[in-house]
Amino acid sequence: MIAEHERKTISEFYGTYRRGTADVVPLQYDIENLNVSFDQNEVKTRSGYILDLPFPGNILRVHTYEKSNEATRYLILRDNGSIYDSTAPSTPILFIDGMLDFSCQVMFDRAYISPHNGNTGLPGQSVYVYEGAGLARVAGGNAPVSAPTVANSTINGHVEAGIHLFAIAYETNSGFITAEGLAAQLTSVGDKKVAISAIPLGPTGTIARYVLATKKLIGTYNGNKDQYEFYFVPNGRIGDNTTTTLTVDFYDADLLASADYLRNQLATIPAGVGLGIYKGALCVCGEDANPARIRISKFNDPESHDSVAGYVDCYPKDNGGSVKAVVEFRTQLNLHKSFRSYVTVDNGSSPSFWPVNSLDVAIGTEVFGIAKVLDINGSTGDNYIAASRKGLMLFNGLFSMELSANFSDNWKRITKTHFNIVTLVLDPIHECMYVMVPLDGATVCTHIFFIDFTEGMDIETVKWSLWNMSKSLAAVFVDLVYSTKKAEMKFAAIAGNIYKMDDDTLNDNGIAIESYVRFAQISFDKARGMCFFSGIRPRINGNGILQIRALSIDEVLTVDAASIVLSDKPGLIPLREFFLQSEACSILLRVSTINEWFSLRELNVFGVPLWNERPNI
Repeated sequence: MIAEHERKTISEFYGTYRRGTADVVPLQYDIENLNVSFDQNEVKTRSGYILDLPFPGNILRVHTYEKSNEATRYLILRDNGSIYDSTAPSTPILFIDGMLDFSCQVMFDRAYISPHNGNTGLPGQSVYVYEGAGLARVAGGNAPVSAPTVANSTINGHVEAGIHLFAIAYETNSGFITAEGLAAQLTSVGDKKVAISAIPLGPTGTIARYVLATKKLIGTYNGNKDQYEFYFVPNGRIGDNTTTTLTVDFYDADLLASADYLRNQLATIPAGVGLGIYKGALCVCGEDANPARIRISKFNDPESHDSVAGYVDCYPKDNGGSVKAVVEFRTQLNLHKSFRSYVTVDNGSSPSFWPVNSLDVAIGTEVFGIAKVLDINGSTGDNYIAASRKGLMLFNGLFSMELSANFSDNWKRITKTHFNIVTLVLDPIHECMYVMVPLDGATVCTHIFFIDFTEGMDIETVKWSLWNMSKSLAAVFVDLVYSTKKAEMKFAAIAGNIYKMDDDTLNDNGIAIESYVRFAQISFDKARGMCFFSGIRPRINGNGILQIRALSIDEVLTVDAASIVLSDKPGLIPLREFFLQSEACSILLRVSTINEWFSLRELNVFGVPLWNERPNI
């Protein structure tokens, strides 16, 4: 009998369409799915995950830390306020009482760490730098608190006759040079070198010290060194932290490299909620005292922040709140608050003179809401992705497209009061994204939105799936594995441990993966009259028992067909009959026992129209 019935075929699988009722879902989409991924004209159970790194204790956040020619490390924040390096997990590299979260930016093989509370930088805290060994220390450094002793040497030289000032600056192991310390005055006799002694030693982490000097003063010294310009003395770098004497020689004309910029540097950088990079400069945004401020370092000198003109203030009185994230786009720097976005650009002046203009007054994001491309926030293919309360937005000069438009009902399930823990990660190698989200009022992340964009970055071509990882999530990231050069999706569970997705694994670290697809409604009557639905033939392979259910409109009636014993190479297209009368029918296919999986390439649904309308209705 079924051979005489009409057939409708679903052979394209565009993921979940949740934008209104089930009646409006196009045929190539599904009404809902769970734990599936996509391939060319194929929908299948996602891969399982395995343990990647045992790590006991509750985890709040994980960031990757990549050093040149080394395997990826993880910087792991526990709920005890301590951050650990995965290469030495028993000893914290940093402890801050009350630290709930942190941002991390890797530059020059160093990890810059900013503790925060999800809204602003942690009050009273600073940005830290971690070299990959020992402890993280406060980035920057304080000037020496003492002056050296200076005298005319007995050795003939060229220091011009007159009053000169001398001071010392420290260089840290991360390349930061402090402001000059107290100044010593010397009246040079004019034909001698200068003997310097009692050169102050720097704190732990000091790798060198610099001798700074002024040119010959005009008149007498009034005791205020800040009125005079200091220069780096030629050959005045002491490449250790032990030597206390040095003899220097120079003409005033040799003093070319001004050290004036050191005087305006911040000794410490206030902690911000977000970190980013713009033209080789480290950007720190959303500090507690100045939530609308973005501090921008000297280019290629991430710890050198000018206290006077080294920052941009982004409309501090617009009620938009803290700047949460920054991202470099083309030549500009985009600034994001929770509900608004702005743009500034380097115009050749100090950052305080860069113009700030509105970009979008209704779309913003949170600290982890900019798509992280492997290990850095940024753009790919001349665009970038931002997770906003409105939806997942594509930015290509404007927020021109809501990529989540066809998934909007699920996007609305995100707990808005905890949107600041939403984390967006992009894998450009496999052309997919992961959005870690708290759903339905949850205060921790409970699910992942999986987005496949292998067929294009467009509303109609991105494919969505809801993933349940059976654990509450602290972090999600993509690791470009050093040994294999393969990109792997990994996540940290709040209860402890880091896991990785594994293509050869059919369960979630020993837990069954429930995986299903409920397809769009099908009718054999154009006017949506009563139809008789009689069976399906799926082109499917897998392992385990495939459960089959037919559902009427509004799910008032459900019929379970005989299950299918799945095989990796079935060699046939099975037929399963059932009997359902309704205006429309949707088919649900499911596996739910450990190590079960399916891969579907085509679904044929059979039926015939019965009546134009139900009798007596």
